[in-house]
Amino acid sequence: MLDLGLDQALAMIEAGDIADAKTVLLLQALALRLAAGDMI
Repeated sequence: MLDLGLDQALAMIEAGDIADAKTVLLLQALALRLAAGDMI
């Protein structure tokens, strides 16, 4: 398990370092919610 910031995790997805589908989906959903201004 790693402790990363969201920006770093998204960069790791793009680089192919994170490829697990559930993890990718969760991180992308979180990024979209934050971009929409949702309070999490």
